[in-house]
Amino acid sequence: MVLARGTTASVTATATSSVGVTKVEFYVGSGLLGTTTSAPYTVPWNVPNRNNASYTIKAIAYDATGRTASATITVTAK
Repeated sequence: MVLARGTTASVTATATSSVGVTKVEFYVGSGLLGTTTSAPYTVPWNVPNRNNASYTIKAIAYDATGRTASATITVTAK
């Protein structure tokens, strides 16, 4: 995925659980970008202004029993 550098992107995850999702955490690399506790699970990300830089974005969803699920994507700023 390619994003325009120097802009703000919405990072979104879809999460469901039969016992309820308690939170979704978003990371860029190893740094916590944000946490949300209600759907839609979305946080803003200020895309750095570095041309052709790649970033790994990870979402981790937690449910009421402590189980987790995650998804990762790589984006490039252009």
